[in-house]
This record gives sequence, C-alpha cells and structure tokens, in this order.
Amino acid sequence: MASTTAPLMVMDVTTAFLHADLPRDVHVKIRGEVFRLHKALYGLKDSPRLFHQHIHSILTRLSWQATITDPCLYTRQHQQHGQTYLMVYVDDLLYVGGGQKEVVEELRPHLQIKHKQGQQHDYLGIRITRTTTSAATTTSTTTTISLTPYLSAIAGIGPFRVSTPITIDHGRQIQGGGKEGAMVSGGGRADNKEQTRQQQLPLTQQKQHKHRLKEYQQVLGTLTYAASTARPDLAYAASVLASKIGHVSTHDVQMARRALQYAKSHNNILTTTVEHTTGAAACGYYTTAQLSDLEKGQQFPTAQIVTYVDASFAMDAGRRSRSGIVICVNNMPVYWRSSKQTITALSAAEAEYSAITEGIKHTIHVRDQLDEMMIKHSTPVILTDSMSAIHMANSDKIQERTKHLGIRMQFTRDHVRKQTVELQHVPSGDQVADMLTKPLHKGAFHRLVQKIMHHE
Repeated sequence: MASTTAPLMVMDVTTAFLHADLPRDVHVKIRGEVFRLHKALYGLKDSPRLFHQHIHSILTRLSWQATITDPCLYTRQHQQHGQTYLMVYVDDLLYVGGGQKEVVEELRPHLQIKHKQGQQHDYLGIRITRTTTSAATTTSTTTTISLTPYLSAIAGIGPFRVSTPITIDHGRQIQGGGKEGAMVSGGGRADNKEQTRQQQLPLTQQKQHKHRLKEYQQVLGTLTYAASTARPDLAYAASVLASKIGHVSTHDVQMARRALQYAKSHNNILTTTVEHTTGAAACGYYTTAQLSDLEKGQQFPTAQIVTYVDASFAMDAGRRSRSGIVICVNNMPVYWRSSKQTITALSAAEAEYSAITEGIKHTIHVRDQLDEMMIKHSTPVILTDSMSAIHMANSDKIQERTKHLGIRMQFTRDHVRKQTVELQHVPSGDQVADMLTKPLHKGAFHRLVQKIMHHE
C-alpha cells in the first residue's frame, strides 16, 4: 500500500472459526456425553481452510474480487471512493480506502467485527503509521512501517530476554559460525558420530542439548518473521542461520541471540512519502522515457518500481553463490530476498546474471500485482553493479562461457529486448542488495540500511 494515500482501517473477526460450517461429521466427548459439531472449531486441522472459504464466499457476494497474484488480497471498485482494497489474514483484516463505516456495516450481518480507525494501526505485530503534511502547492502523505509491537511483546519471554543494546556488523559474526562449538543435532543432517556422541552423554547434558536447540528454533522463528515482514536488514542473518537448523552449534545459538539483540537495539522502520500533486516519490532512479518526460514537464506515473539485485560469488562453503534482491515501490521496499542460488555459478558475472534473472521474476510479480490493484506504475528499473551482466543481457551472441545458461539466459534477454524491464548500472557503494549477499563491515552495512530504512 506504499503507493496509495487512502486511509486505513484494521478489523478483527471475533471467534472466527465458529462462523464456518463443518461439512463432515466430527464428534467431541464432553463430560461423558458425545456431541456432533456443526461449526468449525479451534484445534481442527481444516478449520483455517473452512473459515477462509466462508469469508471468501461472503466477500464475493459483496462484489469483492480476489487477486490472482495474492488470493488473500481483495479489490473492489467503489462508485464514490474509487478503488478499495481488503487484505485478509485468517481473522485479521486490513482495509484501505474510503467509506470505512459502510464496509463495517455490510460485514456485520455475516461476521462479528471489531474495528479501529485512525492514523496508527497494529496489524499482525506490524505498526503502520500515516501522517499528512500540507504545503503551499503540495500535500504529502508519509507511511511508516515498524515491528515495534512485535519486538516489544516478546522482549521478556524466555530466550528472547536480551537487555544490552549492541551496534554490530552481525552478518560478519554469523558467517563463520558453523565451524565452532559443540554441535546440537536437529535431525537427519547431523552425522552419525555426532548422534552417537550425544546418545552417550549423561541425561542432564542431553536435556541441555535439546533445550539449546529449542531456543535456537524459537529465536530463528522470530528473526525469520521479522526479516520477512518489515526488516530487510535481518534477511541475510535469518537466511544464514536457517541453513544451519539441522546441524546447530553452540556458536550458532550465540549468533542467533546476537542477531535478535541487534534487531531490538535498532528499531529500523520502513518509510515512504507520496506527493499528491505529482503522484511520485523521490526514488532517484528513472527510466530513459521518464527522464524525457521530466524534461518536458510531464507528470510521472503513480508508482515507481525499482529493483536492486546483487550476488556474492562462491562465498558459501559449498561454493554456491548468494543472491540479494530488494524491490522498492515509491522508495519503500515491498519485497526482499537473500538466498543461495540453485545453480553453481562458474564466474562472478554468471552469479550476477542469475541474480538479475531472479530479480526480474519477482519484479514481474510485483508489477502484475499493481496492475490487479489498478495502480498506475512505471516501467520497472533493474539496478545492478555488474557491467558484465548488463552486457550479457543486452547481447544476442551465444558465447562459449555463457551458452550453458540456456533458458535462464534467454529469459532475461527476452524481457530486456521487449522493454518490460530496463537494466541500469548502479555504483557498488549504492547497491542496497549488497547487504543481503555477504557479511559487511559495520559502516558499510549501516549506510546501506539507511538508504532504504530509517532509525526510529
């Protein structure tokens, strides 16, 4: 919702699952008597699916339409308020658009609804704040997104109890953690010698190992949720730590706690500003066509899509390269990813090219989602710091060193040729996705974080 200035409203469905009909016979025994259930009940494995089907049928009858790119996102064209949106996550609803009272009233005959209006909303642990400022010729709406409620709620719980603020380049701490410390078995990937050694430990030490593994899993789950919702600065750490889940060392446990400590010490937030007069945010990178329009004094499209892609070559122990992707809409990151590449790149240019391919795939999805939301947007700009990869994408030649890439090579070239995306070069120092590919020194890391986030 970074590209819209419409008001927000959070709604909650009370006793959600009890609204859905149960199509099969399910009986429960209570105090010696057996009862047949007519409605879905909390604890049944198919209750979430049944409730989603129930609320989907209600919304469909009310003229809402689920998008193809995200079945949990619904859109509706309102005669008075224009395009409106409804995000459904189980029993938590987020409405974007005018006519909020009307929406609540039309849902109440079908569902028990609690709702909250205003400038600040907490949705799934995410705090969304909207502020509007007016000047002589423009009115600007600023949207900020933070995880303050989520991190505050877990601050004093078990393994999440950390108190000392730290300022660290946590990526460098985590990268080398897999070779140190005693291993904590997490499943099939631990070697047989390690499993045998743990079986021979005294009972108290075996319990200690299990406790340490459980703590690691809890902390990792917290980091993963934070990294996937509103904290791209945690994405690299969460990805590396997740790769060790089956073979955890005591050092890994320490690094997971330090990453969590960093998350709490640095309450970074996502923010974007949309100006009503131009309909575009100051993102800094424009397509060639947009620059031409700017010189002519024409207005920009509502939403500007900019994707940063980068890769680190063969830095993993198995010599796999790692891709980093950050997709911004109006200067706010809406998607980011740090992951090992599925193929073993033979050169740095090949690793960068593979990252570009992945970036284009995810950018197309964001573009299609904006199309379904009826939001005008620019031609997506793909930013890479590799001139070699740009040359490969713009060339039609089949060379000895790249012919093995096959479909991957042609996929990227096809989109560049059709101008569905525009490749541009960005200096390495401004490559935001760099922080998702490898551990950086503290200064470089925080400088890149500040480019797309702000410290609260």
